[in-house]
Amino acid sequence: LQLAPDGTKLAVGTEEPAISIADATTGKLLQTIRLPSKPLAVALAADGLRVAAVCRDGFVRTYDTSDPTVAEPAGWKLRVARSSQAGIAFSPDGTSVVSSSITRVTVADAATGRITHTFDRDWEDGPYQDVAFSPDGRFLATGSMGPAGGVVVWELATRGVVKRFTGNTGSAVRVGFLDRGRSLASLAADESVTVWDIAGRTGKPAPNANELRTAWDKLDHLDSAIGVAAAWTLVDGGTASVEMIRERLANAGATDARIQKLIADLDAADFRTRDAASKELVGLRERAIAAVTAAAEEHASSEVQLQAAEVLAKFNKLGVKVPDHGVYGESLRMLRSTLVLERIGTPEAVAVLRDLAKATGPAAIAAQKSLDRLAAKK
Repeated sequence: LQLAPDGTKLAVGTEEPAISIADATTGKLLQTIRLPSKPLAVALAADGLRVAAVCRDGFVRTYDTSDPTVAEPAGWKLRVARSSQAGIAFSPDGTSVVSSSITRVTVADAATGRITHTFDRDWEDGPYQDVAFSPDGRFLATGSMGPAGGVVVWELATRGVVKRFTGNTGSAVRVGFLDRGRSLASLAADESVTVWDIAGRTGKPAPNANELRTAWDKLDHLDSAIGVAAAWTLVDGGTASVEMIRERLANAGATDARIQKLIADLDAADFRTRDAASKELVGLRERAIAAVTAAAEEHASSEVQLQAAEVLAKFNKLGVKVPDHGVYGESLRMLRSTLVLERIGTPEAVAVLRDLAKATGPAAIAAQKSLDRLAAKK
């Protein structure tokens, strides 16, 4: 059973098997969609015009409900693992559908059913029970079976684990975000409810200037637990964080310029200059890997190519590489900055979001979505 986010419709999975869609105000039955297998969980899109179900036969199915008179509405189906318990949800913007089954969470394009990415369970918890998107669509949460009721929060952009909570009073059968994604509630098998602090800042004072600088330095960390925690620290920095982000983003090109200067220094006649440049490039890790790779492959100087190849060898030894999701360095820092600016939401923060939205890439898309959400609240 699920209520549409706009409160107009209610979807119920039945034993027939079918999905019944009713008017949430009057209870009038609007539509019945017959299914080939019993639905384990159902979800309605935010606009109430699409419904999705994960079924006992191991398929996720979606249907267009815009015309309730159509006997067999259009849709798609996607094979997932068979399960006796499962969860399903539309992203807040309606572009994705996420389902959980056994040990895997699958995110698919809501229009086509194409899998965009998956999350596999790496712990000893039992099968997934439920899955939910955060209100801004940046995070996913799951609840699973087990004596401790494992609850996990992922960052969608990096596919990384932000938090894992245990210590519930039994299997976590339902999960839901609170306070616009800052905390999470889980319902245990014994019907107790636990609220988890995702931001990790409950009871802490506003961060000082040193803490804000440290948070900025960690904002592009590939470990989602570290990078997202830094974002929440900046959120609590308020006006000071907005000013810091505005200044740092205005000078974002300075890092790229510095990397190019260091690469040029790899060709210096003085050994100490070459060595210092090499060490600094290694210290920049993912931020420098693209430029160093290009230098190793195509720089005009054979000495730079040689030195850059040695830096790449050090990266390899340290396990530094371009992540599969492709978001790292300044791009990742700007992306997480949109979370900070949206949460602060002052006119000054909105102005920085507008500047970010004028660019290209994931951060620009995220900035525009942040602006749309902020505008919808007015």
